[in-house]
Amino acid sequence: MKNKIILIAMFCILTMLILFYAPAMQAAKDGFQIWSTTVMPALFPFFVCSYIITENINFKNKRFLSGTVFLLSAVSGAPSGARLSSMFYGESNLKDYKAAALNLISPMFILGALSYSVLSNVECAIPIAIGHYLGAILTLVFIRLIFKNDTPNQNSFSVLKSEEKTGFLSTLGEGIKRGFTSMLFICGTIVFFMVFLTVLEHAGIVDLIARPLTLIGINETLAHALILGVFEVTNGINELANVSGVSLSITASIACALISFGGICIFMQSRNFLRIHPIKYMLTKLFQAILSGCICYLASIIFNIDGAVFEPISTEKLVNNAISIGAIAVSLLAPLGAVALFAFTRRKR
Repeated sequence: MKNKIILIAMFCILTMLILFYAPAMQAAKDGFQIWSTTVMPALFPFFVCSYIITENINFKNKRFLSGTVFLLSAVSGAPSGARLSSMFYGESNLKDYKAAALNLISPMFILGALSYSVLSNVECAIPIAIGHYLGAILTLVFIRLIFKNDTPNQNSFSVLKSEEKTGFLSTLGEGIKRGFTSMLFICGTIVFFMVFLTVLEHAGIVDLIARPLTLIGINETLAHALILGVFEVTNGINELANVSGVSLSITASIACALISFGGICIFMQSRNFLRIHPIKYMLTKLFQAILSGCICYLASIIFNIDGAVFEPISTEKLVNNAISIGAIAVSLLAPLGAVALFAFTRRKR
């Protein structure tokens, strides 16, 4: 039965690719351009350097290791968190949760692509960055508190480190080979999801999926952005630029939640480096997204990105913002309850 459903779905996608050939081709070109101009320059040097680091780092100091892994994940961007988790926590019972929490977005992306290009306000970068990185840190703390009785295996911190010593040039060559292979997989994933979402949009399926969100009061364009962001984060945040009737602080908070969630596309990229359990990963990312979005909203109020404190705000705008916040909270509370239930049953064991 499962195979039949997959076959039917693939035939439907192939049919849509034929019907919407031109926009699908353009989406493939756009995806390749994103990879070649943004992802490749940012990630490839990091992949090479991170491999060299794993061959020389001192694995005995676990506090130093944790700080190094988080810093590298934050600077380089997703899916480097999964790659680093495969290197340092490959045998750990917590690898799925840590890979999710460490899949972060780089500060360059937050400042340039998100704040400047999409939101057209550089001041948004500060609350978004605070929400994104602080949310990740608190998620890691939350994981540690819940699974404090789970002790990693002895080999958890030296999975990919070579037993025999090799010269720097050999290590560099191996790092380049592994890094480029990984980049090709990431390229294919980005192009596929760009094409996939484009044909779904032209077929009206994205609007159909987003309709339940509009019924509970969420702005139609915002609902569209949320659905796109669940699949591929770049498409989701680009759609946020078209959202109207929502304050900048709310838009920034939603953008922060989307980049913290990462989307299915980044999950698929992460699977190239580590065998990740989908449910554990997605529940962790959902919790992180909600937490980061809330922190970003509080930071937005503190930094006052909406304007002067005593600037008059219309009643209609206040009502729209309140409805948006309430609707998004309601739509996300059920999955958050699932996270809590899973954590409770896990502790009972």
